[in-house]
Amino acid sequence: NPRESVIDEINNKAVKMAKKEKDNSVYRFNYYNRKEKICVNTMVSLDENKNPMPTFIVFNGNTQEHYLAKELIVPEGYKLCVPPMIGLYGKLYRDIVFPDTIITDEVKSADIDAMITTNLKAWNLHPEDYYVIARNYIKFTWLFERFRYRPYLYLYGDWGTGKSSFGSHIVRLCQNGFVMMDISAPALARMLEMTNSVVMLDEMEKLDKAEADKMNTILRNGYEENGAYVVAEQEAKKFSPTMYYVDQPKILVRRQMTKDDALRSRIIPFNMIPRDKDIPDSMRKSDEGNTYEERRLEAVNITNLLLKW
Repeated sequence: NPRESVIDEINNKAVKMAKKEKDNSVYRFNYYNRKEKICVNTMVSLDENKNPMPTFIVFNGNTQEHYLAKELIVPEGYKLCVPPMIGLYGKLYRDIVFPDTIITDEVKSADIDAMITTNLKAWNLHPEDYYVIARNYIKFTWLFERFRYRPYLYLYGDWGTGKSSFGSHIVRLCQNGFVMMDISAPALARMLEMTNSVVMLDEMEKLDKAEADKMNTILRNGYEENGAYVVAEQEAKKFSPTMYYVDQPKILVRRQMTKDDALRSRIIPFNMIPRDKDIPDSMRKSDEGNTYEERRLEAVNITNLLLKW
């Protein structure tokens, strides 16, 4: 049938044209534009069926108003979309402590400080100044785009000093914070670009090895606003340079202080020492009960306050 052949040809051309059109949608957990005074954060509340429902809360700094959206066209020209709850993003939705409520009342820094300190002290025992630095770093991650420099928290100490535990409790209160272990430099660069989140890098003993040059490049460049990492992406037989922004705050956990002078100038060090003998029985975790869930709900309440703050 000649008419059907013409229709098939038109459909084939339409499919080919659709494939050629580049989708300009971008998934991110948060976004900030200083010039236009736009701030976007992800929150995850429950729908009427009690299923998790991620959405953007968009703050307009010009009018001091906010609204909810699944996507929006940002001034740079691309479409920003809420990440789907599947694949890699699905795992991050399970790991990250997202706000779930929009608070309209005034939130004072002193109240946030008290709640963060109480939460961190529940399972950790450290000098008082560690908690002061930690809670200020947590608040810093919620507005780090306003700062030119983004230093890293650096927790180091021997086995059993609680560095990973303390770091994990800090990062879950940070803006979209999650933990990664044994990740390559290119994968880390893509992850940071893809999520624009705060990451804790645990067990980073390889930083002083010769093959860690690429990872150290990310950490050196990511200290400053618009710090980037460039890799050669292959498409067919051609290679083209691709730039990933890696300037998000980070928490590094290792057993020793770094030997890299450049990295040492970019960190806030926490020297962890054994304190097991000083820990009271009331702080020890129990396999029974619902203690972890209680701490998680506390963390959600704190992120709600930080979102408003």
